[in-house]
Amino acid sequence: MKKLVLFLMISLVYALKIPEASGICKKDNKFYVANDEGKIYIVKNNKIIKKVKFKGYDFEGIHCGDKYLFLAVENKSEILKVDYKFNIKGEIKLKITNYSKSKGIEGIAKKGDKFYISIQNKKSIFVFDKKGNLIDKLKVGIKDISGVDIKGDILYFVSDKNDKLYFYDLKLKKVIKKINLPKIATEGIVKTKTGFYLANDDGDIRKLF
Repeated sequence: MKKLVLFLMISLVYALKIPEASGICKKDNKFYVANDEGKIYIVKNNKIIKKVKFKGYDFEGIHCGDKYLFLAVENKSEILKVDYKFNIKGEIKLKITNYSKSKGIEGIAKKGDKFYISIQNKKSIFVFDKKGNLIDKLKVGIKDISGVDIKGDILYFVSDKNDKLYFYDLKLKKVIKKINLPKIATEGIVKTKTGFYLANDDGDIRKLF
């Protein structure tokens, strides 16, 4: 199967002011946007309705689970587990060799008990179990993967450097589709029933359609 390149429209959905937005997920009609300053912004109907700060954390990605939020913490090489009342419920230390913040973790997605993590300047997606053990490495061949999401057997990720959205088939173990993005600093992605939403470093939320 040849890789398919698509050109889709992208629109500005929420013109917000979220400095250094680095990850996005959605649950119950609310977006949860994480940023480098250890903050989570809750967005609904084009408004920031709540902001929570976790001192000492540098968030680079966020995943909305059924009961918990899972955040990729760059400066600690870990996953922070937080409930929806914003209480910390645990930390999962990721067992990564030769780790440095300059090549830190960026994106996070979760399926079952597996976490799919992107690491800056690495051309792979790293798969960890719930205890932080590395159990697999998906060699996707794409550099600077800044955001990750997963639905079913398809892993979605964006490259800030390449300005593209990629579809990776977990069964076929290869990229099956890619979409050109505008030249914005895309840092996070979430797939919903209505399309893809992107968070970028300028602090707004955009939609692909």
